[in-house]
Amino acid sequence: MTIRSAKTTCASFRAMGALPFVVLILLASASPARAHRLDEYLQATRIGLSQDRVELNVDLTPGAGVGPSVLTLIDQNNDGQISPSEARRYAARVADDFRLDLNGRSRTLRVLDVKVPLAADLVDGLGTIHLDLEVVDATLTAGHSSLTFRNEHQPSSSVYLVNALKPTSAAIEITGQERDQAQQGVRLTFDVSGSAVPAWSWLVIAVVALGAVRYRPFRVLP
Repeated sequence: MTIRSAKTTCASFRAMGALPFVVLILLASASPARAHRLDEYLQATRIGLSQDRVELNVDLTPGAGVGPSVLTLIDQNNDGQISPSEARRYAARVADDFRLDLNGRSRTLRVLDVKVPLAADLVDGLGTIHLDLEVVDATLTAGHSSLTFRNEHQPSSSVYLVNALKPTSAAIEITGQERDQAQQGVRLTFDVSGSAVPAWSWLVIAVVALGAVRYRPFRVLP
């Protein structure tokens, strides 16, 4: 009985002794992905389609390994801060590095909004730059359409994600989405089932209808 107990005890110690090595193996397998992430500039773009506009929502997240170089691109006066004007200029620079064609025609992107983190957070890999862009003169007409997008901003240090958002209008149906292997670009095909009517036009129609009811002439009974 004593010998059996000793063997059991030794086996238990061996099992406990192996545990740290298992943990080390798991940590080692996770380390390359984490190290790789530090050296990346992650650029995620989401494309939204509606009848009267095409929007792009972009999140730019530099890892700590590339954060200082990204800050250098933004902080033009080297004061260690990101001013609103510097943020807008950088957003315009990113938009200029995007290529977007709608139905075979090259389109211009306009910056709607930009949100930037603190410079220190950006350098430490803890901050995300958020951009809202829109395609100039992108009213969609009824029928079959296609959109091609490609992100050419900072390709040497970047990884990319691109995706189409589900359209908010039932009149638009995405029929195809083809990304390249790096997700640096995408081609969307979609159908628009009705003519594009700007959202504000419904307000005009409602006001006119209300006025017609309010000021409708009435007949006085004899």
